[in-house]
Amino acid sequence: MTFFLVSAVPSLLLLAGVGEPSGALAPKGDVWMDTVARSQWHFRGEMGRRIAANVENWLLRAPGANPGLLEMFYRRERHLPYDEPVPWAGEFAGKYLISAVQACSMSDDARLKPFVASFVAKLVASQAEDGYLGPWRKDERLLGHWDLWGHYHCMLGLLLWHDLTGDEQAYACVRRAADCICDVYAEGRRRPIDAGTPQINLSVLHIMAVLYGRTGDPRYLTLIQRIEEDMEKDGDWLRKGAAGVLYCELPGGGTRWESLHVVQGLAELHRLTGEARYKDAVVSLWESIRDFDRHPSGAFSTQECAFGTIYATGSIETCCSVAWLALTIDVLRLTGDAKVADELELTTWNQVLGAQHPSGSWCTYDNPINGVRAPSYQQIRFQYRPGTPELNCCSVNAPRGFGMLRDWAVMADDAGLFVNFYGPGEVHLRRPDGRKVGIVQDTAYPVEGTVRLTLSLDEESAFALRLRIPAWSKTTTLAVNGAPAGETPRPGTYFVLERTWTDGDRIEVTFDMTPRCWVGQGPDRGGTAAVHAGPLLLAFDAYFNEMETADLARVDMADLNLERVALDREASPGYFAPMGLWKARTTDGGKVLLCDFGSAGAHGTDFAAWLPAANVAPPTVSLKAPGEDAVGAPGAVMFRWEVATTADCTYELLVAKDPAFQELVAHKTGLKTGLFVLEDVLTEDGVYHWKVRSVNDFGVSDNRGGPRTLHVDESALAFFVMREDQLMVASPLNGDGTPSFGSVSLQTGLAPAADRFGTEDGAVAFTGEDSKLRYRVPFFPERDYSFLAWVRPEGLPAKGGIQQIFSGWRRSMDDPLRMTIDGDQVFARLEAKSAYGTQGARLKNGDWAHVAAVKQGGTLTLYVNGTEAASAQVPEVVCSGCEEIGIGFNPLYPGGEHFVGMMDDFAFYARALRADEVSEAYELGMSP
Repeated sequence: MTFFLVSAVPSLLLLAGVGEPSGALAPKGDVWMDTVARSQWHFRGEMGRRIAANVENWLLRAPGANPGLLEMFYRRERHLPYDEPVPWAGEFAGKYLISAVQACSMSDDARLKPFVASFVAKLVASQAEDGYLGPWRKDERLLGHWDLWGHYHCMLGLLLWHDLTGDEQAYACVRRAADCICDVYAEGRRRPIDAGTPQINLSVLHIMAVLYGRTGDPRYLTLIQRIEEDMEKDGDWLRKGAAGVLYCELPGGGTRWESLHVVQGLAELHRLTGEARYKDAVVSLWESIRDFDRHPSGAFSTQECAFGTIYATGSIETCCSVAWLALTIDVLRLTGDAKVADELELTTWNQVLGAQHPSGSWCTYDNPINGVRAPSYQQIRFQYRPGTPELNCCSVNAPRGFGMLRDWAVMADDAGLFVNFYGPGEVHLRRPDGRKVGIVQDTAYPVEGTVRLTLSLDEESAFALRLRIPAWSKTTTLAVNGAPAGETPRPGTYFVLERTWTDGDRIEVTFDMTPRCWVGQGPDRGGTAAVHAGPLLLAFDAYFNEMETADLARVDMADLNLERVALDREASPGYFAPMGLWKARTTDGGKVLLCDFGSAGAHGTDFAAWLPAANVAPPTVSLKAPGEDAVGAPGAVMFRWEVATTADCTYELLVAKDPAFQELVAHKTGLKTGLFVLEDVLTEDGVYHWKVRSVNDFGVSDNRGGPRTLHVDESALAFFVMREDQLMVASPLNGDGTPSFGSVSLQTGLAPAADRFGTEDGAVAFTGEDSKLRYRVPFFPERDYSFLAWVRPEGLPAKGGIQQIFSGWRRSMDDPLRMTIDGDQVFARLEAKSAYGTQGARLKNGDWAHVAAVKQGGTLTLYVNGTEAASAQVPEVVCSGCEEIGIGFNPLYPGGEHFVGMMDDFAFYARALRADEVSEAYELGMSP
């Protein structure tokens, strides 16, 4: 049995560290719970084995096997046997150090701490006289690459080491680096955004906020304020987040995973200042990732970004999930919400274990739900350089997933303790009053549901012990010293045991491990389902089965009675025992073995956790709008939710005055789209609760994340609604862009013109680069939508470029609809990770034509003069961050792609117009 000793260090959120200056600021924001500063841990079971393997086969080995890890800092002004490092090479030492310091808190290996001390001393000694702490030449320092990003990680690692050991040289190194950054970016004309890649380099906000809290240094505050101003030019995380914009819909590079560290900076600023806007932004952005971009394994991101869906294939980078864990710990501190801790558990037991090979000698870059596991030094081998053969962004970062356990497994407030992590082992700590408390967990969790906790105390002590009750455990039993604990524990909350505790008190909690099904959607995941048992995602691994993954029959989700299978845990060369094996039935009468996702693929075989499935209950959708605690005036309210792609699914919208949904004010059934406008119901001030159920022949599923609340207040602005026919924006274009419905955000360079009937000022003229007409949309429809207008081109053929009649372009590969003139033809197109479009139809200079583009599910249709001209297959669901549509130009693209000619009477709908409606619009000479 392996034991690990942990001396947990104070959280970075704790302002007063060893040797801190007197300028430390008193925090004003919310901290519901925090890391226990004085504690020792012993992890057993699989978690303990993985931590030990990581120490032995990576942390103690990596610097020697990759001497360039630190040597690049010493050779920054000398010749290198390669062109240059990768732009983020400066992060490698910092990420490694963060993981190594955390491991010092979870290993009793006597070699580790002196080893890390030597590493720190060499890193500190590499610092330039001006405080620079990176691998780039003097004329490039901090001015480009990902240099601020690299400094952020090195400074964070050194600060953690200082907090663990009191090493003042490490702390002085951090301060010199911070001052060096301020010398470049806190004064004068050069601004932080000038460092380039702002979605990455602006992450330095986090460490600067931490240092400002510790020191009160006004220059750090100046830099923070400049970063806040600059972020509006790229991801705009603060303003957009506070306004409820989804993370996947942020502008510029804001959807990148690295930007989660920017959001961590906002969390720290809330803690320091107490300003609600920081917390609102952090929690809103975090919730949107959980709801739309967190995979069943607990992993975050697809292709290194948030896309608003987890059902498209693409790499799932290990670094992304490490950042997700770090941000989630901050959100747990800010909110005290047990469901946030559920996310930490899910990611740790699945993604973290799956990303590191059980040997501890390598980790993945791409840790897919279906596929194979391969070393990151093969998957992203372009990061190889002489002297650093194994180093890349993920290899140095993956161990942090284990290290962060000490930050959240057991947390504390003044009243007592929160138990967030369940698994075999024990913790010994001191409460704020100095009294010692030990908690021993005797359990086979997470494979089995019963956890026995025994307290050890040096004397009787009264405090509150809060036990996390996972939201997935529908029925939980709990006893103290053999007697029932009283009220029934509620899923997704903390069960509070407040009493005087004595040495040897016992608590037994049994969670409901009934398997759960998560339905796959879309062209890539349709017909599949993911299965969870407790916190574990289960996977088919060819190693444990006689068939190949490609030959796997459909698993019967209506008869999902998993049968535990005995395990051979005898160690042998090349064999890695999974945490558990389960037998499941397939629809052809056969049976397959499923293992825990964290062990799948360990033997080099392929695996699948999106399983081919039959007899599946409907998908659990996510709610979109109104946002949590939204406020609006009495009247119509538009409700929106995620669209499922399964054809047999309908929805129910429930609105009630009470959270138990006993006092219903609306119950709409048989809905087939992802939105509904509720008219003349919410006419009285008050608090209302709403949720959405998806329904099919195999069951009913409540939406993910639970019900939401909204507030009706006659003093507030009205909720946004569409017209009853789902019109979002329209204008007759009678001489200008004044809308008949919707909101215009920009009109310039337009001239009144005669319309197709010869009526003066009945249309508008677009003259080219100066003509811009843009309208706001609170969201872009996902599945079905339509645009139609009258146009009279004057600039055909469009040589050397294209002209946009309509465009929702937000960024590359995010243009949910464009009506484009290319040459002398008009096309209907869209971009969603790839480009799609219809064939063209010819237009003539000086001739009015009625054009329409209609997307209905997987078909995009182009109409000209009321008749279908062409169609194309497109993605059934398109998730876009578009918030503004351009008429006569591309709304955000610098090139503009301007239309030249006249335009009249346009409309944009959040539904697919029927062919007869398009024809009627042409025949009547107006939009429907």
